[in-house]
Amino acid sequence: MLSEKYNTIRFKISFIVGVITITYSLILVGYLNYNYKSSKINDAIEISKVYAQNYATEIKSQIEQALDISRTTAQILSCRQNLENPLLLNRKDASEIIKNLVSKNKFLLGMYTAWEPNAFDNNDNAYAGLPNNHPDGHFVPYWYRDNQSNTIAFEPLKYYLVPGKGDYYLLPRKTKQETVIDPISYKIGEKQVLLMTLVVPILTNKANFLGVVGTDISSESILNLIKSKLIFEGNGKVNIISNNGTIVASSYNDSISGKQMADILPEIKDKINNLNGINSYTENDELTTIVPIKFGSTANTWYVVIKTPIEYLIKDLNTELIKLTGFAILFFIILLLVTNYFITKFLKPIFKITRVAQKVAIGNLEVWDVESSTVEIEKLNTAFKKVIDSQKDIAEVTTSISNGDYSKKAIIKSEKDILAISVNKMIENLKSTTEEEQKRKWTNEGYANFAELLRHNESLNNSSFSALKFLIQYLNANQGGVFLVEKTDRIYLELKASYAYDRQKFNQKTIEIGEGLVGQCFVEKEMLLLNDLPKNYISITSGLGFANPNYIILLPIMYNESIEGVIEIATFHTFESHQIEFLKRCVNLFASVVSNIKTNDLTTSLLANAQNQTESMKIQENVMRQNMEELTALQEQMTRKETEYIEKIEQLMKKINN
Repeated sequence: MLSEKYNTIRFKISFIVGVITITYSLILVGYLNYNYKSSKINDAIEISKVYAQNYATEIKSQIEQALDISRTTAQILSCRQNLENPLLLNRKDASEIIKNLVSKNKFLLGMYTAWEPNAFDNNDNAYAGLPNNHPDGHFVPYWYRDNQSNTIAFEPLKYYLVPGKGDYYLLPRKTKQETVIDPISYKIGEKQVLLMTLVVPILTNKANFLGVVGTDISSESILNLIKSKLIFEGNGKVNIISNNGTIVASSYNDSISGKQMADILPEIKDKINNLNGINSYTENDELTTIVPIKFGSTANTWYVVIKTPIEYLIKDLNTELIKLTGFAILFFIILLLVTNYFITKFLKPIFKITRVAQKVAIGNLEVWDVESSTVEIEKLNTAFKKVIDSQKDIAEVTTSISNGDYSKKAIIKSEKDILAISVNKMIENLKSTTEEEQKRKWTNEGYANFAELLRHNESLNNSSFSALKFLIQYLNANQGGVFLVEKTDRIYLELKASYAYDRQKFNQKTIEIGEGLVGQCFVEKEMLLLNDLPKNYISITSGLGFANPNYIILLPIMYNESIEGVIEIATFHTFESHQIEFLKRCVNLFASVVSNIKTNDLTTSLLANAQNQTESMKIQENVMRQNMEELTALQEQMTRKETEYIEKIEQLMKKINN
């Protein structure tokens, strides 16, 4: 009886359908689980790279900003030893320049210059043994920020000729190259700090070494930077590693700052030694991303290292797997019930035919009621076709998802079609994630291109026009203008660049402070947004004055709390939030460029004035030399006459005596 039960058509069909359904469900669940895990890890790799590159960009900007200050100061001080046009600076003036730079640049911890013996003014002996001077009189002033007293304090440099402690002086003297000294613990005033020093050598026109100019920044500024942004809800651990393997800053453990990478993160050492560009890999249940940082013309390389537990990245995997397994089991149970029902319906005509056959066998030809058998079989075929079509629809949708196409959706047969509803929800989530990633990619690529564009512009007008043109084209806007502060006998805003409808405009325009939208934005130092503007509204109140878009955005150009001007952009469409944030970042970068260009222009002007003074003094020296030559000739003439008078007097005396 038991063997007959397993040998029935009902059992065999149910068994085959059950095996196929379970196998297909397991394959589908495994496939979706694998794709979900791979997608999660790949997305995390890209996000981790973007975070690491952002950290690298901001750290590089901070370090190179300090390098620029050292570089500019070294150029100024090197002019003192220019044999053709020496810059007349005494020790007090040079020291005041350094003090003012520390005062104005809040991110600097300290700044110094150190000269070879008698290289600055050949007068070291006059300062030897004096208070607040090097014991041998060397010119080595150091100004630093005393956070306790909130003042700029002074002390002469120590150990600058001692190997190890004095590498900030000895290495540039040896290489004659810009150098980023790896973090060292240094006592400034009464406080021990971990600092980085950025050194530029002072060289003569013939590349002879005279000394160095250096700026110090604290590792706390980099620590604050990496702690200001949480990566993967705080599960991403960020480490900044210097050229010699010193841990500059750590987002998760302050106590390891200043320690060696080989002692704390030995698994990273070989990866960094063999690093070629950005590297992301999974190892020991962690996702690790490493991004190198290069500084200016130095040979130093720092690294941003982000480590994230794989467990966190796929934390939703088990939940999704349980859901998919539950859906598969539910689908299997429903399919078995439906299959059993239709098998029963399918077998009824067979039983009926059997009974009729038995009656026919005994000669009863009156009973023949099997006409409905073809209808039942047709229903069974139709039911199976619907099941197969439903499975094909789900498979087609999942294949589209794996190919990155989220346009297709599963057909929902009813409100209880949990599998189709879940697949559609998954499609919406993946689509949303992809769109957000595209926005981040658009923002990061645009910001990188904008920074590269500004890096090659040294003129204020060219930088203004290049920045404006790039922003208008990248944001698909219509027109815009850059207004920068000008100070003569009054303060006003001048239109430095204007661009409209893919053409450069050569408008000349000045705006008083507080006048119109531009003047209002300058005074309030806040972004202004205007939309749904009436016709001709721009020509009445805006600084552009010739088109009629219906959306305007004005942003103050500010750097270190100092406003440099206003940028105004008009368009026919509303900017999205990520576009506005992108615009703010670009304007902040442009503000720093404007400030640097103005500083460089001021430095150039000061150098030109100094050279003019030198030429004037040379002319005066020539006049004085001519006067001295005339006085010498006159003196010689008077001496000859005096001799003649004496001889005549002696002759007269002889005559009188005779």
